[in-house]
Amino acid sequence: MRKPFLSDLPPENFPIKDLSPQVNRKLCQYPDTSNDDGCSFRFTYEFDDVSNIILRAQTTQVCPQPVNLAAVTGGVIGGIILAGLLLLLIWKLLTTVHDRREYAKFENERQLAKLRREENPLYHAATTTVQNPAFGSSNIQ
Repeated sequence: MRKPFLSDLPPENFPIKDLSPQVNRKLCQYPDTSNDDGCSFRFTYEFDDVSNIILRAQTTQVCPQPVNLAAVTGGVIGGIILAGLLLLLIWKLLTTVHDRREYAKFENERQLAKLRREENPLYHAATTTVQNPAFGSSNIQ
């Protein structure tokens, strides 16, 4: 036994331009498998007082809106650029905070050393003074 098609129904049951769901009507959607555009047919059915099926089918297909390729591409590229700039900003902020801590630590150590600017404990002068014991003495033998 084959399933009934819309064309098998009496003409008073279909077609209509717009389907609006009501209390006793069931709204259904059937995908159009003849092509890959994602369109579908809509129809409603209900039962009358003597249990006959009243079927109403929409004359036009319901198709999804096409994807705006430029908007998707622009959004992806913009998101990547924004994420890169955000990462650079975070990296710059972290290095600035680290450098300020290091400089404050250096300043603390410099203050604790209590050295004058002219003194350097690591530096030894290259010149030395040597006394000649024979020079300038009057006792010559």
